[in-house]
Amino acid sequence: MISASAGQWKSRRNGTPDQEAPGHVFYYTRLDSVPAAMAEWAAFTMISEPRVPELVRQAASHWMFEHIHPVSDGNGRIGRLLVPIVLRIKGATTTACAFFGEAVHEDKQLHVEALRDGRISGDLTGWTRLMLSLVARTARANIERIDALRTIEAQWRRATSGFRRDSAVHRLVELALTRPAFTINDAVRDIGGTFASVNTAARRLVDAGILSVPRDERRERIFEATAILDLFDRFRRRSSP
Repeated sequence: MISASAGQWKSRRNGTPDQEAPGHVFYYTRLDSVPAAMAEWAAFTMISEPRVPELVRQAASHWMFEHIHPVSDGNGRIGRLLVPIVLRIKGATTTACAFFGEAVHEDKQLHVEALRDGRISGDLTGWTRLMLSLVARTARANIERIDALRTIEAQWRRATSGFRRDSAVHRLVELALTRPAFTINDAVRDIGGTFASVNTAARRLVDAGILSVPRDERRERIFEATAILDLFDRFRRRSSP
């Protein structure tokens, strides 16, 4: 769950345990210094120099942001999201695609230690190498997902080949590929048809093993395409039957 204070400017001193810091706590930027620190961060982040690859600059920018720790909660999530967004804004990528949050989630301690090592040594070489490897790891995982998505789609097409091409079943398959959790009302808004026809189609896809109903609720029942959810979110908590 994300705190209600996530994204709000911090209002009190914050720090992190560090055995080599005075009092064994490293404190982030002071409250009265946050505006100036963020201005410096923005200036550095948005500069474009041919001799500095954008991914390298944004790796350093991310390190800066995490040491400013400007918001009361969500600094890690916001900092990780800023990298692909800024790269897109600066034209380094055509879409916001240079994500690395999933790779960080696999080993957060490695990320934390690299942040700390750069702070102590003043050398961001190791940090930059780690960041580039995390982006590459996530990119490879996403390419593999695209291939797996094609396989899933082909399997679903074969499983539903006996239904008319203009039936709600096929329209629902299209929806499930891009929106793998939905209610019948959601589906009606997206693909059209009546509640009864779409509900019948969803039930047929449940019978085919394409959709599942994790919670047996009477109203606003959620249908899930588990194969898609598992493919794109390996860390999700499974719903109880």
